[in-house]
Amino acid sequence: MNHARVRHPEPDTGEEMLFILNPVAGHGRSRRALDRLRQAMEKAPAPGLSRPRMRPVVWETGRPGHARELAARAAQEGFARIVAVGGDGTVHEVINGLMDAGTGLASRVLLGIVPAGSGNDFARNLGLPADAGAMAPILMGSQWAEVDVGRVNGRHFANLAGVGFDAEVAEWANRVPKFVPGTFTYLAGVLVVLAGYRNARVELELDGLRLARRAFLVAVGNGPAYAGGMRMCPGADMGDGRFRVVVCGDLRRTEILRLLPTIYHGGHVRHPKVEVFDVARLTLEAERPLTVHADGESVGTTPASFQVVAGALRVLGARPSPRSHQQVLPEGSARPAGLPA
Repeated sequence: MNHARVRHPEPDTGEEMLFILNPVAGHGRSRRALDRLRQAMEKAPAPGLSRPRMRPVVWETGRPGHARELAARAAQEGFARIVAVGGDGTVHEVINGLMDAGTGLASRVLLGIVPAGSGNDFARNLGLPADAGAMAPILMGSQWAEVDVGRVNGRHFANLAGVGFDAEVAEWANRVPKFVPGTFTYLAGVLVVLAGYRNARVELELDGLRLARRAFLVAVGNGPAYAGGMRMCPGADMGDGRFRVVVCGDLRRTEILRLLPTIYHGGHVRHPKVEVFDVARLTLEAERPLTVHADGESVGTTPASFQVVAGALRVLGARPSPRSHQQVLPEGSARPAGLPA
């Protein structure tokens, strides 16, 4: 069952489509992707008389955080179509910029994604093609879907956020040069951080349900996958107004190493020390300050409060993944979610 709210509005009559390009994403792959996309757009059939051919406008980022500033400015200046060209880090910044722009502005923009980074999980989670040329008709078209975003400690996130071990791995990975694909960097970080990591006692409130656990990590999924295809929150749907929360309990190092390969197909959720919940709101406190991440970006330490912003974005060509089970829990009930098939 797919909870995405797909829309087919009347064609937009604006002539300009803004591309926010991260020129260093994917070690230069982003610029090549944009060139290929523009060529495909030029070859596309001319629109009808009521709709001028779209004219691409390109704004390049020059530093960390710049895409966020540019996206907010673009929304405030009235660009109807804003396209992020880069990886998940670029998408993360653009989404935060749109959400920063002002009340209601993000929901009036049609957001496009051209996946061209070392990690492209947001685009993959939404079923977007990896080939830039194939994105041309999608970006010029009129099909879009409402997509949720998450919010934690003042930062919005597209895919996943979390507390504990994976947040510390993300912090480690962000300190090393990005000369290898994101998956390999993440796996190296797992081994480095695991050597000295200690599980912590946490207190959770999930839509009113209170739990206390000794936990390795708590993952909060708007989408199912991150870190180059690791399905940490399998079954998460970016269009249902809820998080899929995966609580990995008091796992030993040997158990973690055995579970690690199973994350790529979501099999870790069947481990007896792993619990899965569907909720719209989550708060977390810990016995010691634990690192919190949002889409792999550090956003401080616990305590942390997570909320879903339902239908916050209109993403061109998006097809949020169908849920792996039919049941949708009513608001206010935080019972364990069904496990993926």
